[in-house]
Amino acid sequence: MSNIQIESDIKEILNRIEKRFDKVDEKFEKLDNKLDHLENKLDGKIDQLDKNFNDMNLRLAKVETKLDEGITPKLDTLGEQIKEIKGSQQAQIWTLIGILITAVGGFIVAVGRLVFVGNP
Repeated sequence: MSNIQIESDIKEILNRIEKRFDKVDEKFEKLDNKLDHLENKLDGKIDQLDKNFNDMNLRLAKVETKLDEGITPKLDTLGEQIKEIKGSQQAQIWTLIGILITAVGGFIVAVGRLVFVGNP
């Protein structure tokens, strides 16, 4: 048989392995702490974004309400003004028709007088 020499003691080898496991465990703990910190930071940012989004929705609702309150009466007023303009245009047209009838009637009377009575 061959002679194999073991230079290291088994306890020493096991201690080295245990130290390496401890180092790996420490690294995992550090990594876990970093991940927890990042998770908390991310949760805070998401909460802030959610709050900002809700604030924007409230502002948008207020703006829509103000627009509705401001535009609706103006549109109603504009509709009434258009009706008034249509009514005044119609009155102007009837006035013009009346003036034309009066002018034509006056012209016919003047021409008829000249024709029937003659030139004085």
